[in-house]
Amino acid sequence: MSSTEVDSCLRVAERVGLAAVASGSNFVLSPLSIRAALGLAAAGASGETLHQMLSFPGSPTVDHLNSAAARLVASVRADGDGREETGPRLSFVNGLWVDRSLTLKPSFHGVAASVYGAVAKSVDFRGQFAASGTKHGTFHLLDNSTVQVPFMTSRRNQFISSFDGFKVLKLCYRRNPNQRSVLYMLIFLPDKKDGLPVLIRQLSSDPSFIKHHTPRRDVEVRNFMIPKFKFVYEFEASKVLADLGMDAPFDGGHADFTEMVLLGR
Repeated sequence: MSSTEVDSCLRVAERVGLAAVASGSNFVLSPLSIRAALGLAAAGASGETLHQMLSFPGSPTVDHLNSAAARLVASVRADGDGREETGPRLSFVNGLWVDRSLTLKPSFHGVAASVYGAVAKSVDFRGQFAASGTKHGTFHLLDNSTVQVPFMTSRRNQFISSFDGFKVLKLCYRRNPNQRSVLYMLIFLPDKKDGLPVLIRQLSSDPSFIKHHTPRRDVEVRNFMIPKFKFVYEFEASKVLADLGMDAPFDGGHADFTEMVLLGR
């Protein structure tokens, strides 16, 4: 993604993340899912609605937005030889509901199927920790209380880097045949128990922050433990986006999606 797109995603992450921390909740945010939903809707937008939906990710035209989305999906799914079937599978659910009395424009239907249809599948994040590598330990909460939770442990080298005030762990998903990990999870751990809000603001203030703080090599770790966690946070994406200046698409009286359906004369 471009630096403008990354910046817009980080602004959303900052709003959602700080609200979650304030309420003592975990949170999960999928920038790709939100971007795909906006791109799909933008393909049917017009007027001020389209202007705002293009300005937010920094795209000059709908064609540019769709082309960037297609390249992004292809880069995630393909391996080093360009073959999609061996790459990781990234799944999420987006949907559009159109009144039965209306007919989709063929042009919109084509974009929805060719650019965004390939990534619209169900998702299941549930999984079990390996019993042999699981140990119970003490986990510290933001309110200074503690709970006993299962931790995943490992003796393998890990991609970990230490920086001023925090550490970063990179957990790689399935690698392709060339051993190039194209998809991974980053876990940021502040040194201070109450350091998460400051870290979120650091991350959201610089589009290159994640790139510059992603571990590049694996190191030996003596005591490696990750707590089993559950995402329980919900948020209304439309409200967050409207607060960030993209309010036209969510205004029932003024939203313009006339490029999505055929209108009678």
